[in-house]
Amino acid sequence: MQHVPTRPHRRLLATAASLALVSLLAVACGDDGGDAEAQETETVVVDPDGNVIGDQTGGDDAADDSGPALTQEQLEVVVLTPENVGEGWTGGPVESDDDSVAPGCFGEISTISDSLDPLEVAEHDVEYEFGDAGVPEISSGASSYEDGNAVAEAFVELSTVLSSCTSVTGTDSDGNTWDLAVSYDDTVISDATDDQINVTASGSLTDTSGSEYDLTLHQTYVRIGKNVITIGVTDFTDQSALHDGYTQIAIDRLIDVITDSEPDQTTGPQPV
Repeated sequence: MQHVPTRPHRRLLATAASLALVSLLAVACGDDGGDAEAQETETVVVDPDGNVIGDQTGGDDAADDSGPALTQEQLEVVVLTPENVGEGWTGGPVESDDDSVAPGCFGEISTISDSLDPLEVAEHDVEYEFGDAGVPEISSGASSYEDGNAVAEAFVELSTVLSSCTSVTGTDSDGNTWDLAVSYDDTVISDATDDQINVTASGSLTDTSGSEYDLTLHQTYVRIGKNVITIGVTDFTDQSALHDGYTQIAIDRLIDVITDSEPDQTTGPQPV
């Protein structure tokens, strides 16, 4: 098994990262078809100083008290900046690309209807690559929606699907073969957030020429009211510490923007 990334393998890595992100986000925009009864839940969102950011009450008939959606300009401030990633990284804004289809349970997730799409108010995504090889790769996205209740329900559904998604095996629509073990948890690292879902997938990916590579994907999804951020780190080796560091920075930036504070330019950890 090869471990040294070159530029063609860099494109394969980017493809794997985007497929995983798109597949998982699809369920975050999914609809359970109305089979499950709506459950009413209530949480109060506060920032680290104890200021209330917004109340979130779940359920189809519940009032939406999740606070305002962020504007396009605000979302562009929320995502990670070049100053956050530091020297040696290149990249910037990217457009979403959901044409490819991932295999296994990632692919099953992507078949769920995108019920949140019509509710999206704004979205902004950036990607950064490290060094000449372009790995690791960091993705940072932010989006806002009209209906906070729908977003809350989508996170419940995302957790439900991922709880039974322990592996991804098979061939994607581009002809690459995946063999990954998947784990997830919903541990939050800030009391100011409503939801946090953390996903790790590790194993191997084989390209269309038959070359096999180690691969590790880390993805985190965070919700505060109507606003959602994603942070992902992809590499041929595990970058858990790097992902954890940038997740904290990304959450802090979201909280700062929601509370009308100026996000600082903390530089995150560097690749090991």
